[in-house]
Amino acid sequence: MHPIRRYFIRPVLKTLLVFSACILLYVAYAFIGTIIPVNTAYQAPVSGTTIYVRSNGFHTDLILPMHHTDSTLDWMHILNNDSLRERFNQRAWIALGWGDEGFYFDSYNGKFPDASTTANAIFWPTHALMHVEFIQQRPKIGEQIIQLHLRDSEYRKLCAAIQHSFSRQPNGFFSLRKEPGYYYNDVFYDAENQYHLFSTCNHWTNDVLKQAGLKASLTAPFDRSVLWRFRSPETEN
Repeated sequence: MHPIRRYFIRPVLKTLLVFSACILLYVAYAFIGTIIPVNTAYQAPVSGTTIYVRSNGFHTDLILPMHHTDSTLDWMHILNNDSLRERFNQRAWIALGWGDEGFYFDSYNGKFPDASTTANAIFWPTHALMHVEFIQQRPKIGEQIIQLHLRDSEYRKLCAAIQHSFSRQPNGFFSLRKEPGYYYNDVFYDAENQYHLFSTCNHWTNDVLKQAGLKASLTAPFDRSVLWRFRSPETEN
């Protein structure tokens, strides 16, 4: 082989090998973290406050009742925004998700974010947002929507964990970032913590469920990492 050609090919091959090794290590991390359970003693109740875990194929959200018998767990009370209350107080459900700002904003009009946005979200810590959607109809259980029942104590912990994910203004109110969001019925808020390869939207969903005391995985980078733990006859009906 010509020396000049060898000079260029060797670094390229080394880079490809390193990149392939990193991918394999991340897949191993995702697999091992997913199969290692936490809160193993958890037993699901047969009734309680109903919530849903929803996936769009790679991103998960939590869907909660808008209003609860306890006013401190009423999401219109928690959001404390007169404009949203006026428009959406009659909605029955609220969807909440955490994710990368660039990924969210580049997804407008049904687009998938471009390569630079995706790479930036994966390889560098980036600003995160809370996505809040106001829903009228009860979600329909299916392949990508799981129904769960929570005890009062678990639901309190869940709501507290979600609230801690919102950034707050000096006056204590959540920091509303963009209104409306994708459509008329959703908005974005600034969020705590940063998005990166080891802290994804699905990590957030898994961690919130974990903090509530529900069964969960040690880590959950992918939507399936979250959903598969709740696949049972109880959740399929």
